[in-house]
Amino acid sequence: MVIVVVFCILSFAIIYWTAGRSLRPLETLSAGFRTIGTGDYATRVAESGPPEVEHLARAFNLMAERLGELEARNERLHTQLLTIQEEERADLARICMMMSGRSCLPSMWMLRALRSLPRSTGMWRSCSAAARSAKPSATCKST
Repeated sequence: MVIVVVFCILSFAIIYWTAGRSLRPLETLSAGFRTIGTGDYATRVAESGPPEVEHLARAFNLMAERLGELEARNERLHTQLLTIQEEERADLARICMMMSGRSCLPSMWMLRALRSLPRSTGMWRSCSAAARSAKPSATCKST
């Protein structure tokens, strides 16, 4: 009877140790997912453990790499968009000034008005109205 109890205890200890060792890479993978969830796409996990877990780790690392690339591309596109918006605002300011007959750079009031314009089909009408109602600055000459 004592031999059976000792054998059972040793069996459970070996199973517990083996299961813990097999599941440790999953804990690492889970921690990696939590880190990715916070936006840190530079996170990579070690590709170790049983073959299935190694496959999961490789897929995780590939996913993290792709997410990092997409985030960098998104940042580049965002920067390009901001640049284009500023160029368009400057063009609109010049057009509005030509439409209003003023021969100077727009005042701060005019720039604020241009930034608040809706981006719709009625934009030119709004721009024209904003330009006509603009107060000339001290250095502007109305023509």
